[in-house]
Amino acid sequence: LRDILTLGLEKGVFNEPVPKLVVYVAQDQHEPARMRGIFISDERNPSESRLIVASDYQVLPDARQDRISLRLLSGSIHSKSPELDEYEQGSFSRYDLPVPLDRNLYGPVRERPSREALLERLEQTSWKDTGARRRLMELYKDLAFPIAALLLGPLGVPVGILSRRTGRIGGFAVGVMVVVTYYMLNVLCDFLVVTLVMPPFAGAWVPNFIFLAITILLFSRLARL
Repeated sequence: LRDILTLGLEKGVFNEPVPKLVVYVAQDQHEPARMRGIFISDERNPSESRLIVASDYQVLPDARQDRISLRLLSGSIHSKSPELDEYEQGSFSRYDLPVPLDRNLYGPVRERPSREALLERLEQTSWKDTGARRRLMELYKDLAFPIAALLLGPLGVPVGILSRRTGRIGGFAVGVMVVVTYYMLNVLCDFLVVTLVMPPFAGAWVPNFIFLAITILLFSRLARL
């Protein structure tokens, strides 16, 4: 955690260095090395959740107290108010936001349910628990996605040979179409699993089986040329 905050937060994405603390660091499009602002959503204390926006920041390590402080410059703090229809806003020229490094302060990390636990839960609900079906499909995808990378590689050989007459732009378009097709098949399978039409295992593996069949058909077509 100290390395993440000291070496620099990744720009242009939502970072979560500790649970319930989301940090977004923007940068100038014309000068990528220059930071343009920082946005922080701090919900570590549910009763005092707040949004902080600043124009710049600095990282101040504090080894004696085992924490790091984010020194925010020229910004504002937006927080809840006891009144439901109001919120509080304050401005600052400099504000230090402490971030303790002890992971035990943030509670245990929630572990993903095991396959056996999900199967038991689905048996109890006659396989109608959509949340458990989706989580089980995600477990199967842990193996299905790496296998998909091995399938898409060989598929590029016949696709590249058959589309070489279209030139580089045509080959690029075909490659994009293949990736989009695989993505759409996964979205469709996700929908079929949640709507109880397809079992979770099939939802994770059907796109791979389809692309495997396409690869075999294209190679057989090349063999006849």
